[in-house]
Amino acid sequence: MKAYLVSRLINFPKTHDLQSLLNLCIAINNSFNSIIEPSIRLSDYAIAPRYPDAFDDLIIGDAINAQKDAIEIKEFTLQNFFA
Repeated sequence: MKAYLVSRLINFPKTHDLQSLLNLCIAINNSFNSIIEPSIRLSDYAIAPRYPDAFDDLIIGDAINAQKDAIEIKEFTLQNFFA
């Protein structure tokens, strides 16, 4: 999403919060609404480096789902990059 915003000459804060980045993308291209849910789910993982014990109860299924969300966001963003 950051590359998408840069390509549109949009300034954004230094952040790992996908929701705030997504809101900026939605302001440019309303179709980004379709990746709200995976963005919300992935945003929680940004706190892991600051709170390492926060994810002690994760299982392999959580990692697989996070990977699927990341791929969905990446593919959607790439499809809309030149739109």
